[in-house]
Amino acid sequence: MKKRLSQEDFEIFANDDSAVEFAMENLLIRWGVKIKAGDNSALDSMSLFARMVLQRIFNLANGGSEPAAKEFYKIIASNVVPFDEFSHRNAAFFEPIARQRTSWPGFISCDKDIQKRNDELRAKLKLGFDSTLNFKGKQWSRDTPETAVALHLWKVVNGWREEWLNRKAQKKLINDDWKVMNARAGRPASYRPTLPKPKPTPPEMAKEFRLYDESRKLARNLRPLNRQNYTQWFEAAKPLFIARYRKDFENRKTFSQHWKNSAFKEDPKARAQIRSLIKKQIKQAFRSIAPKSSAVE
Repeated sequence: MKKRLSQEDFEIFANDDSAVEFAMENLLIRWGVKIKAGDNSALDSMSLFARMVLQRIFNLANGGSEPAAKEFYKIIASNVVPFDEFSHRNAAFFEPIARQRTSWPGFISCDKDIQKRNDELRAKLKLGFDSTLNFKGKQWSRDTPETAVALHLWKVVNGWREEWLNRKAQKKLINDDWKVMNARAGRPASYRPTLPKPKPTPPEMAKEFRLYDESRKLARNLRPLNRQNYTQWFEAAKPLFIARYRKDFENRKTFSQHWKNSAFKEDPKARAQIRSLIKKQIKQAFRSIAPKSSAVE
């Protein structure tokens, strides 16, 4: 049976930093022994503990604490150095991770030698080689409004697509969590709380939700984005686009540059042409961000 801390124990920890440091050091040693013995659950606990501590320091910094901000910098900087060295020595180890990603922790530097070193590491890691977006050859730019919109639409639709693909595993995780919580509370394993009756949804919001659902359902049938199926992705994202930018999307600030185009001045069909142009450019942006070959699924 696990021993609970007494009130006296809590008072000791609350008033004696050395006692806290001693307890933390012993906890880390115990986790280290378990990890070396092959107990990866201890690694999960250690990782969670580290993230929680770092998050607390960041929250203090974000709340305006200058000492916390400086401490946060020192922790990050002191760990980036060994991680960079480790990445260079063990590029093959990290390659499977890096191929799927488009960024890697490292230095931002005005030192040309460090910039060159970063380029070498990027090549060693094959960073982004199997990315779900195109980073080869001439790259698209987020400075183009329609490209920025396409990236946002892709991110949301791709999230729905992955959610659908992982639905069974996610459902199992949720059920497992409920079993643990119910066991702790002495409830039947099948217990679920009765949810309150949902409040009526305003008509305009209900319409927006229907558009989201339409894109969500279309996302289920999509393969990873590529140059052959980018049109399907654009069509699946259309309802989401209307929900986000409304039916009169041409009036949004995002697309205001089109109204400044002299080609549309004093043209009675300007609105229809601008609407058509926006959709055409977003569709083309889906093609630009799409990898030339499909990512591994």
